Amino acid sequence: MVKEMVKGLLAPPKQLVDVWKGTKHVKHPFLVPGKVLYRKFQLKTARDILSQKKDVYVIAKTGLGKTYIGLMVAAETLARFPNSKIVIVCPTVGIAVQTQSLYRECLRIPPNKVLVVTGEDKPEKRVMIYRNRPPLVLCTTPQCLSNDIKSKRVTLRGVYLLIVDEVHHATTNRNRPAKPYNPIFKHYNRVRPANSLVIGFTASPGPDKKKILQLTKHTGLEPVLIDPEDPSVKKHINKVTYRYIAIKDEKVLEAYRLISQIKTNVLGVKMTFARAEERRRELETLKGKRQLSKQEEALLRKLLSVCSLLHLRQGLMHDPYTFRTRLRSFERAAKKGEKKTRIGRKKIINSIEFKTLKELSKQIKPKKFELIASELKQNPSLRCIIFVNARPAARYLTNYLIKQGIKTARLVGKSKVETISQKVDRGMNRFEQVRTINSFRRGRFRVLVGTNVLNEGLSLQEAERAYLIGFNSSERELIQREGRIRGGEIIVPVIRNSPEIGAIVRAHRKRKAMLTILRRQERELADVLNS
Repeated sequence: MVKEMVKGLLAPPKQLVDVWKGTKHVKHPFLVPGKVLYRKFQLKTARDILSQKKDVYVIAKTGLGKTYIGLMVAAETLARFPNSKIVIVCPTVGIAVQTQSLYRECLRIPPNKVLVVTGEDKPEKRVMIYRNRPPLVLCTTPQCLSNDIKSKRVTLRGVYLLIVDEVHHATTNRNRPAKPYNPIFKHYNRVRPANSLVIGFTASPGPDKKKILQLTKHTGLEPVLIDPEDPSVKKHINKVTYRYIAIKDEKVLEAYRLISQIKTNVLGVKMTFARAEERRRELETLKGKRQLSKQEEALLRKLLSVCSLLHLRQGLMHDPYTFRTRLRSFERAAKKGEKKTRIGRKKIINSIEFKTLKELSKQIKPKKFELIASELKQNPSLRCIIFVNARPAARYLTNYLIKQGIKTARLVGKSKVETISQKVDRGMNRFEQVRTINSFRRGRFRVLVGTNVLNEGLSLQEAERAYLIGFNSSERELIQREGRIRGGEIIVPVIRNSPEIGAIVRAHRKRKAMLTILRRQERELADVLNS
């Protein structure tokens, strides 16, 4: 069936325009008619990638359909190379399953030729899947593929198209190649066939020129920008407005003050939390090179304790339940934790400030939860997503809203590390995640509470509003979360006069700076790469 379909379709590049010609929908021998809407910028980007034959990563705002660009390139790859395999690397299992569903729906190949491979499948089964006869489209995660390559269970020979979704994960916060991705790129460059392609997709390559250059260096891909100011692009961008609600809570402000006093009075560290985190990274880099003096080693131990206080403070940004959970974990670590941080933590838990903080935590009320519940009750038909940054916060908020009579489900990842808290919450496997997402789409739940699993790639256009709780200063997280809803409001409840406001300002500043850089990056990066 596939051989008959392909016969006579291996068009040379100059005829590519005729093959892709379409009006309302894109027409192609390997695309199901009426499934892929015609968008000029998507089609142009796909054509440019195929005609230039360069490995690239496409930078575009969330919600612009980067997946469809990959789908068009995949369709043409199958037409040119009938016996080819295509591998799509997705950051999470949920995105891999969603990508599989889209490709099965839109590609004219048998559904059993579009498969998902994850770490939940046994190694023997994964090997059998990779050995399937082409044409074959495999959706997998970087950890699973990297492990299989290292153990020499699988090879990427015969893969004519490698698509890496959310490619910014290929660079760490310290501007180093990320472990799961680096072996994949190295292996593929050794075994890839002639005329093969690598395509990456991202909405947030980094807040400055240095980060963008590092991503280019570590992946070997050249950046291609889909300019959000282009008229053909602008009309497809979801318009999102932010609304900040200031909440007055003196007890939370007092808790923030006590945490700062512990840092200054008990540990004797006067630098800010942000600077302490930055300095800790610098010292750990020096420690890896064995260049630390005794004085710097003592400072590093102090800064490790400061960073554990920062973890406490971030819990306070979420809700009192998460904060109290982290206080208990902090005390356990002081008694049974690593030796290098145990002494500093013992000093903290024996201080008057910490004992006062522990008593105060019992009096803090979940005012952010109360605000969200109140707004949802006032709008009975409203469907929304609530983003939190910690698994306990997702559990507490879900239970709180259910008690208020609001149909709510949570979406969290599977826990990687065995911890005490896992006795209560082991997270969700791939089948539970997919079941929850499908239930939300079908309207069984009004509200979906999620951690970072919700941030990237998942299309949840049924949601009309989003709430952000526990806001941090990551511009990448901000951009990714904007793309999860179909336009509308993003509401951010914040404690008045708290450190949360500073985090919001920093995130928006970084986001603005990144978009400014991206608009002029093609010219600047071309000069740098040529030199």
